[in-house]
Amino acid sequence: MKRIAKSTLAAVGLDVRLSRNVAQSQVAAWQQKQDALWAPFLKHLDIRTIIDVGANTGQFAELIHRHCPDANIIAFEPLPVCHADLRRALAEFPDSQLISSAVGNAPATAEMNASQFTPCSSLLAGTDLLGEDYPDAAVTETIEVPVVRIDDALQSLPLLDDVLVKFDVQGFEIPAMEGAAETLAKARVVVCEVCFFRRLYQGQPLFDEIYAKLKDLGFTYMGNAEQHKRKSDGRIVEADAIFERLGA
Repeated sequence: MKRIAKSTLAAVGLDVRLSRNVAQSQVAAWQQKQDALWAPFLKHLDIRTIIDVGANTGQFAELIHRHCPDANIIAFEPLPVCHADLRRALAEFPDSQLISSAVGNAPATAEMNASQFTPCSSLLAGTDLLGEDYPDAAVTETIEVPVVRIDDALQSLPLLDDVLVKFDVQGFEIPAMEGAAETLAKARVVVCEVCFFRRLYQGQPLFDEIYAKLKDLGFTYMGNAEQHKRKSDGRIVEADAIFERLGA
């Protein structure tokens, strides 16, 4: 009956698809768009180790797996609510590991502002601008999480060349990098979420400070992959900035 109905509707120019097929098509189109944005930054590299700092539920892991299918991944994520989905994403990687901690420049236990929109969770308190485009981001509760230095956490783990380090730590980028000096010395690529002219978190560094920090460490700014436009005026306010150590 379904086939007859679809044939009848098709005869008059109507295409009827199951809702799950529409959803799958939308996901495939979104992935294709993402891949087109990231490919220019990755296709010339042979990334073998990915250090995903602020892994959330594995969004970046799933993206990077399509470009670097043979890489292993070490993921840092302090939010317990994210761990089940993250473990499922990491299952696609050989020898993947989850380190259930936040990162900083000294080992500690700290209070994290856990956002209802989990990617916006931070060790820093939000400013009045947090939630400007996504109101759920400003709804938070405080939880206690361990904080580790990346260098300490990776001390006994082998890092296969080439290394990519991704920071998505919602304003805590500079302390995270300070605790990763040895790791960054081995890295070929750094991906860092940046804000350009507005601070969503108290004390958050803007792009210029992150650029200066990574330039001092020998990285060249190569451009942005994905960018986020402000809903109110269309200005680019956030982006995934790519930095590469050239000549390596």
